[in-house]
Amino acid sequence: MRFIYIDRSCKVNGCTTFVLLLGEALVKRGHEFIYAARGGPLSPQFEQVGAQHLKTLCKPFNKWQIDRHLRSHPQDVFLCSGRGQTVTALKLAEAHRRPSICFVQDPLRPEDTLEVMMRPNALVTPEAQVYADLLKLGVPAEKATLIPRPIRARELAPPPVAGFSLLFIGRLSENKWAAPRALVEAVPGIHKEIPELRVSIVGTGAKLKAIAALAGEANRECGSQVIEVVGQTLDPLGWMERANLVVAGGYACMEAVYNGRPAIAAGYGWFGPVERGSVAAAVDCHFGDRREKHHEAKWMRDAVIAVHNALQDPTAAARYTDLRGEFAEDHSPDACAQTVEKLAAELIARAVGNRTSGE
Repeated sequence: MRFIYIDRSCKVNGCTTFVLLLGEALVKRGHEFIYAARGGPLSPQFEQVGAQHLKTLCKPFNKWQIDRHLRSHPQDVFLCSGRGQTVTALKLAEAHRRPSICFVQDPLRPEDTLEVMMRPNALVTPEAQVYADLLKLGVPAEKATLIPRPIRARELAPPPVAGFSLLFIGRLSENKWAAPRALVEAVPGIHKEIPELRVSIVGTGAKLKAIAALAGEANRECGSQVIEVVGQTLDPLGWMERANLVVAGGYACMEAVYNGRPAIAAGYGWFGPVERGSVAAAVDCHFGDRREKHHEAKWMRDAVIAVHNALQDPTAAARYTDLRGEFAEDHSPDACAQTVEKLAAELIARAVGNRTSGE
């Protein structure tokens, strides 16, 4: 089958990560995959996994551009997300009489009415609460599908033996910088208890300079260069490999836990250390990204110190490591691709049947 996903740009975020992993898995399963969006940091990665990146102009010129491409390269299924270029994707799918699948990865907004959500041929979400909300809205169960969120998995090297490396990784945006701010504010107190502490802040966004300024103040209070502010990365697992403990929310925290690194879930809202027995609860709130509980430096300090102390004892450390078996479902990209593949085949068969009967 031939899939085309239409988005704004190849920027680094959870939605693009989801699509990259899905696209790679679909290509490995023998399908064609086009990512139609403006260029961005992740553009090379789409090409590296065998997907085609159709570099588009900004809206509304992209619709004309993609339409022109489709006339010589027809696609079987149109994909989009509940944000971004949803309307453009659906208009093109309808114009070319092809089925559409919309991935709904964020909580529903007031403007996400039943009429709006019924427009795609199928809705797919990786979050149980969103799935429940779709059904509550009135979306028929046969139109909505709940799938496990695909996760990168690779064998990581053992964590560093010398020192204690703490990694924060995530967006430093206006609405998501409370967690890294609380961490930076907590560093002087943590450093008093853990003198060997070294902290890396990896990410970018509107609050990068503000975080860098706070880090400078914290370093002066510590009397040494404890915190480094790195900026954006295209290799999150590489940074996690070099860390003893990860602080993150959403996709980044999920990847850390899934790949065996101890982690503190801190996204839009505070969750705290992820340990044996709490993985299901962390998944339900997308590792803090679906919680409204605010962040406090004291909570961050106490959590980091508690996990650090536990990691010194192999028995206690087992509460925070090797937690992949705690995930209730198969989060491999291939499992996600199989579900989308089956759904797409059903939609294509239905569309062909409708066209035949219409004729």
